[in-house]
Amino acid sequence: MRRLLHFSGLVIFNILVISSLVQAQVWHQGISETNINLRGAPVVVGDISINVTVPGKVLVQFDGLCIADVGDGVVLAASNTPSWTVNENVSVRPFSGDVDRGLFSHSRLYPVPAGNHTFYAVAENYVYTSGSGMGSIYASLTVKFYPDIPGNAIVEHQGIIETNINLRGAPVTVGQINLNVPQSGKAVVHFDGLCYADVDDRIILGASDFPGWISNDGNVAVEAINSTINSACFSHTRAYDVPAGSHDFYAVAENYVELGGSGMGSIYGNLTVEFFPNLPDIAFAEHQAIIETNINLRGAPVVVGTVNINVTEPGKAVVHFDGDCYPSVGDRMVLAASDFPGWGINDGNVSAMVFDIDVNHASFSHTRVFNITPGSHDFYAVAENYVDLGGSGMGSIYASLTVEFIPDIITDVEKSQGIILDYSLEQNYPNPFNPTTKIKYQIPELSFVTLKVFDVLGNEITTLVNKERPGGSYDIEFNATGLPSGIYFYQLQAGHFVTIKKMVLMK
Repeated sequence: MRRLLHFSGLVIFNILVISSLVQAQVWHQGISETNINLRGAPVVVGDISINVTVPGKVLVQFDGLCIADVGDGVVLAASNTPSWTVNENVSVRPFSGDVDRGLFSHSRLYPVPAGNHTFYAVAENYVYTSGSGMGSIYASLTVKFYPDIPGNAIVEHQGIIETNINLRGAPVTVGQINLNVPQSGKAVVHFDGLCYADVDDRIILGASDFPGWISNDGNVAVEAINSTINSACFSHTRAYDVPAGSHDFYAVAENYVELGGSGMGSIYGNLTVEFFPNLPDIAFAEHQAIIETNINLRGAPVVVGTVNINVTEPGKAVVHFDGDCYPSVGDRMVLAASDFPGWGINDGNVSAMVFDIDVNHASFSHTRVFNITPGSHDFYAVAENYVDLGGSGMGSIYASLTVEFIPDIITDVEKSQGIILDYSLEQNYPNPFNPTTKIKYQIPELSFVTLKVFDVLGNEITTLVNKERPGGSYDIEFNATGLPSGIYFYQLQAGHFVTIKKMVLMK
């Protein structure tokens, strides 16, 4: 939409763009810890501190690859303390000096008040300690904040502790979340954790929008190697377009196909649903299901999935690749969520090796977060048979590539609901400023508000607010990082009220 605006003797063509209000935020830390001592006490391998201005919920995910010594078991957890909680963790146990790695994913959700908070990726060699206690972890710690503000992206979570349950005969619902949403959008459903199975059973696990599962990308599977190494981590994600209304989402498990054991199993996991409304000024998600059967992965990275997003403002892209992979016995399959059609070392990929032609698959999870600028961006799910080449080089992947875009935040906080008699725009403070300043405004009634910044030539720099707001007093931060020193103007329009003020950036 284009219209003429006049101020200070200048005529400006003003182009409407999308604003970023108080909404979801994301922080990320890549983890590359090689040959560290994990014995004796929990070890913090990653931590992220955040400061939030309003209450909300924090979703913490720790996923990647753990390499351990034979005879050891390594507990891994996403946590709000530098430790872990019984049952609310996952664990990895290697089978041999060659098959010495485990793929893992662990998620937790915490309600938080406004203020400072720290979240941790924790590891410990625990219970099974007949190895050296040394281990290596190549992973990601991702922290997402969802404010308790109507109309924004939201998240709901259910912890799952199901011990020694009968999974044979039909799908079993082990977790369920209901969402009632006021507008259409996309629901990203994630089910991860740790599953114990009986030897010779295969346990199917799926995140679903009905109390069952579908074949291929609609589930992952876990099998026990033997009666001692009888658990494995899993991660499964699906995304659904949903209309306004009430919706149920499920974590489902079933003993299926391989039925040589008792059919009993235990699941310690998490069901998480993130909802992104179809609105122009907040976070969104895109998703691709991946079904690649018996493909040649040897020789070079193979792109098995691609998601394109086109954004109008800077922000962060959370790229998540998870599912089930079937490498050839003797091969190592590298898997990566990436911003190019390849992968990087250490936390830039995970890798899977299988036990034998029966227990020939593994559930994996890999997350990366990328800072992106306005424009078109491609993100990739990549696979390659690499280093260990003792098999055929062929493999199958049933998985999901999910990209969540979270715009860089500009805070627009309602400060007061007292009686306000008139529209007003205050002088920014501090002024001069470098590089941030606060702009305050007041509106006496429900109004559609736009707040824009221009340079001295009348070129629009950014739109800070472009939304209907109830009557009240508000302040918003303007960040001029990357702009040159000089005079700038900011304009408020609310209903028929229009006013302009000048500010000075001095670096």
